[in-house]
Amino acid sequence: MKSVVTLDLNSQYLYLLQTTHFQNTCSVTIYNEKIVGFFSGYIIPNDKDTLFIWQVAVSNEIRGQNLAMKIILDIFNKNKY
Repeated sequence: MKSVVTLDLNSQYLYLLQTTHFQNTCSVTIYNEKIVGFFSGYIIPNDKDTLFIWQVAVSNEIRGQNLAMKIILDIFNKNKY
């Protein structure tokens, strides 16, 4: 997250909450033992077909490969009720 200057860096506590309270809608992508993607969001409680996207970060070295869209679709499909 620190290397993506367009996103606000949040506290470690917030990232801890995201990975516990929203574990089904947050994702970290690792490639060659390096974090290359991060996604956080949540399913809107009153609208189970809506995925609210909070933050998406993809490292420069892997951009252009549709990683963000793949993560979003994967999370949304895993959370279909």
